[in-house]
Amino acid sequence: MALISPTIVQLSKPASLSFADAMSQHRAWLDAHKIQPASFKPIYVNGVLGFEIGFKTEYEAALFDKQFG
Repeated sequence: MALISPTIVQLSKPASLSFADAMSQHRAWLDAHKIQPASFKPIYVNGVLGFEIGFKTEYEAALFDKQFG
C-alpha cells in the first residue's frame, strides 16, 4: 500500500480579516468548488498567523493558490 502525500499550500492570513473570517472565506471557496482538503490547520510563518492546507491533487492546490496565494 502506497501512502500519498498531500500537496501543501501555505498562506498568511490577510491583515484586513479576522482569523475566523479568513477561514470562513477559504471554506466557502472550497465548498463552492467541491474540494475536500486533506488537511487544514493554522500555522505561524515568520511570526504571522496563517494557514496550511493539504490537497489531494496538485490541480486542487493550484486552483486554491491562484485564488488566495
